[in-house]
Amino acid sequence: MRAILHVAVIAVAAFIVNASSSIMTSFLPVYAQSMGAQLGVEIGLFTSMFLLSRIFMNYYSGIRSDRIGRKRLIVIGITICIASSLLLAVPMGWYLILCVRAIQGIGSSMVWTPSTALVGDLMPKGRRGFAMAVYNSISMVGWVLGPGLGGSVQWYFRNPAALTLEGSFQAVFYTSALLQVAALAVVLVAIREPARAEESETKMPIDRSLRRSLAAMSLLVFSFALIVALIEPLLVY
Repeated sequence: MRAILHVAVIAVAAFIVNASSSIMTSFLPVYAQSMGAQLGVEIGLFTSMFLLSRIFMNYYSGIRSDRIGRKRLIVIGITICIASSLLLAVPMGWYLILCVRAIQGIGSSMVWTPSTALVGDLMPKGRRGFAMAVYNSISMVGWVLGPGLGGSVQWYFRNPAALTLEGSFQAVFYTSALLQVAALAVVLVAIREPARAEESETKMPIDRSLRRSLAAMSLLVFSFALIVALIEPLLVY
């Protein structure tokens, strides 16, 4: 399989994980209130717990992927996402749900970070920009389509299928888990991690331009997370 096709497969897996992470956004206010959340800040925590755990785990995930391999960590991450989706379908208190949401963020970071690194491993230097564009274009669509998919599934099981409100929410989480099982199967079957040459133990210094780039990208990610966390609690109104 050509390297760019491997990149597309990785992007599809990340797409499914991203869609599954945002699949409950469209009905979040109703879901939160049904589970006992009363304040806008409690609803905001549903997003914040996911993003905070993902932010703090990104560094660790990058280090672990260097040591145990990208594909292995991606498999572990998707497995955690599947388990967290199934746990969200279990009736529990709102603060336990927030804990599960944090676990989902951990699993997501174990998919996203090594996936990005694997794209760089697969492509030669002159093609990495193109490969990253393909990867991000496909995978980030998951954030866009996830809420629409979740809302459609929840509406179908609540109205035509005539399930209870709680049952319609559970149907969304089971759908999310099934999609992630499919992503796991694709990763296990289709992705082949290239052999990496032995790396020197000597730490390479990071020059100023790279530091500025990392700082700028971190600020962009922080800004995105802040905007999402600020808007979602207002949806309850």
